[in-house]
Amino acid sequence: NVAFALRVAREPNAAVAARVRELLELVHLEEAANRYPHQLSGGMQQRVALARALAVEPPLLLLDEPLSALDAAIRDELRAELRRLQRQLNLTVVYVTHDQAEAMALSDQIVVMEKGRVSQIGTPQDLYDRPATRFTAGFVGSSNRRVTALMRQNGHASITWGNAHLPVHAPADTPAGVPVLAMWRPEAALLVDPLDPDPGTLRGEIELVTFLGPVTRLDVRVDGDNEPVLVDVVSDAARDLAMGQPVNIAVPPGAIRLYA
Repeated sequence: NVAFALRVAREPNAAVAARVRELLELVHLEEAANRYPHQLSGGMQQRVALARALAVEPPLLLLDEPLSALDAAIRDELRAELRRLQRQLNLTVVYVTHDQAEAMALSDQIVVMEKGRVSQIGTPQDLYDRPATRFTAGFVGSSNRRVTALMRQNGHASITWGNAHLPVHAPADTPAGVPVLAMWRPEAALLVDPLDPDPGTLRGEIELVTFLGPVTRLDVRVDGDNEPVLVDVVSDAARDLAMGQPVNIAVPPGAIRLYA
């Protein structure tokens, strides 16, 4: 399998054998050199495919969802392996995936596509922290999103969200009353004193508690809103939180992004 392209190119047998050994060592399969495909795991078969593609030293490697059929543990292992190989061989890799975590972990630059058109190009951090379009904002990562109206009073801008008036940073030329799509990430929220009457905080009740390892996700039913708000809390700080518990949520103005 690994030697296929080299044999098609009529490389000398000794050169083919040496290159195959080199590639199997590169993908950590030297001990499996004499096994048949049906004797290999899914992850090992993907390593073989990668070695076969690398055999001819391509200037560009195209990978089309190569890890989609693998279980989570093997996927994480191969993801790290691909990143290592890309760095070690100084390869340009075009990697197609629907898995956002995969894209974030592997990429120096991401192109987000919407219906065949480019929605945004940027680093993983740019796309996550500063999504430029409504599509990117909704597609990359979890977020809370609402269509609402921009309000202005005494030089300060805010939006209505459920029972609260959340302060926001809005461009000076955006007039009051214009409808906007507001978006903020679950980890941007802060839990504050549930007895705090501050009109700039969301008041609600925990509807669902989901442990996700390092963070715990809260689905909070906010007074006056039909959809729950997602809040991510460091798991150590969430031990005493339970369904039905009242909470107040503050969202820093800089964490809320607005779109026309």
